[in-house]
Amino acid sequence: MANAAPQDMKTILMCCLIFICVENMRGRYEEALRHLKAGLRLLISLRPTSRVATLRHWGVCGTDTRQDVTDNIPQDDELDSLALLFSRLALDTSVLTDGDVVSHLEMLGQPESIQFPVSSGSPTPFPTAAAARDELHRFEIFHDIYYERVFQKNSPNTDGPLEFDQEDKDIYRMLYQQYQWWRVCFDLYVETRENSATPEEQDLIAKLRLNQLTWNALFKHDHWSLDLDPILVPGELEAIVEQAETIACSTSTRHHPVFTFDADIIPSLSYVGAFSDDPDLLRRLVKVLRKLKVREGPWDSDELAEIYEGVLVAREQYGQVISGYPGGLLSVAEALAALGLPCVKPTNSILRLSSSIKGYSIGGNIDAV
Repeated sequence: MANAAPQDMKTILMCCLIFICVENMRGRYEEALRHLKAGLRLLISLRPTSRVATLRHWGVCGTDTRQDVTDNIPQDDELDSLALLFSRLALDTSVLTDGDVVSHLEMLGQPESIQFPVSSGSPTPFPTAAAARDELHRFEIFHDIYYERVFQKNSPNTDGPLEFDQEDKDIYRMLYQQYQWWRVCFDLYVETRENSATPEEQDLIAKLRLNQLTWNALFKHDHWSLDLDPILVPGELEAIVEQAETIACSTSTRHHPVFTFDADIIPSLSYVGAFSDDPDLLRRLVKVLRKLKVREGPWDSDELAEIYEGVLVAREQYGQVISGYPGGLLSVAEALAALGLPCVKPTNSILRLSSSIKGYSIGGNIDAV
């Protein structure tokens, strides 16, 4: 493949994306993950062309992207778009696996310095809902890069809590300000388009509102620690479920499941299941997941509903409280598998993925009520 033409490389990457979508639709997440990692390795191997194109497209300025370097590398919109698609899939998948699927720093060629985004001037409405979504995705990439850099700097002391120096804290505050800028611009857009939006725009606005509520709950000023329990405000998780219920009502006439490339709804609901110990809210969560009838990338609403129904059954019928999320959703799935609950089918793809990832460390706890 070393002598393959650039267009051939792009074709291979497009085929990877097709294979990923097909395997996700079939619920074969381990195979989808294999294709995703293969595609990401190919993207990384295309440096420096893909690296600098991606840097330019994402607005990241590293020390190796001087003007004299970037001028010699042509813009490649197709490769830029493919890189972003792989990045979005990787971010959606990393929430499911609770571990990085791609090193964005590696995709960017390990630049010595990164210029995180800073918006100046008064916020203005986004021109379209799609533009708001793209800007949010860009912010999510920078958020991922931020924590990857922190983990790299802490790598000799991985057993202890993460340490944040002054530069880390300053960058975090910049990211927080950037999110607040996005939030205001999005709110202004909704105000201007609320009464004239097309059905497609209304659908995307509702999903972005759900994402906004999720980031509002999980991303707080001066809280760079990954310990989210201290910052969760009562009612914020319920607001996420309420917005999902609104979305589900708008799709209630749908008679068949839907597959989408982007995971706009279900990851937000997974955070509710992760951090809520309110059985009534979990029951609402299970109900809305079943009503949605959607598979978003590697996320299936029915299968996630099974997992959280299992959490409820384990507590209410077996006296077992499954708590702790250092291993993420897969640790909960493995704990449920150990209990052998009939409400969680053996064919559940999340359950299968939890047992197929080799070397996976289960971090959840099972405690008696």
